[in-house]
Amino acid sequence: MMSFKVYKWSFIERILVQLFQLIIIITLSRFLTPDDFGLFGLSAVTISIAQVFVDGGFSAALIRKKTHSDVELNSVFIINILSHFC
Repeated sequence: MMSFKVYKWSFIERILVQLFQLIIIITLSRFLTPDDFGLFGLSAVTISIAQVFVDGGFSAALIRKKTHSDVELNSVFIINILSHFC
């Protein structure tokens, strides 16, 4: 029963985030010029691709391993920081 509640709230969160993003895109398309909106689209795609890599398992891969090198830890840290500020 507990996992059903977790999945339900996770599903609701995803739907609300998608709706909020759709509203933002529609609003921006009204106020931005076509060139600016295109630049926004390119940057959004770039950020989405970077987010796939971050959410896709860099941190999870570190959790699975028992030992870590400093290079691995630093790389994942830098990728996480850059993905949140870009």
